[in-house]
Amino acid sequence: TGGTPSANFTDTISGLTVSFTDTSTDNGGTISAHSWTFGDGSSSTATNPSHSYAAAGTYSVTETVTDSANGSTNSKT
Repeated sequence: TGGTPSANFTDTISGLTVSFTDTSTDNGGTISAHSWTFGDGSSSTATNPSHSYAAAGTYSVTETVTDSANGSTNSKT
């Protein structure tokens, strides 16, 4: 039946590079996929990606996680 995923992450900034650490949970299931958008047109499917920005600024980052059994998704921006 699967679980209910809840997307969550932390970030560490070093200059223009940001390292994201996935802290998502899946109550009653397993997370099978991660999808990240970094707010500058770039994306990743890594669990814990790092991204280098071309310029300093404020970017809206979104992580979407997917449950392995039922395909349920949840996103955090």
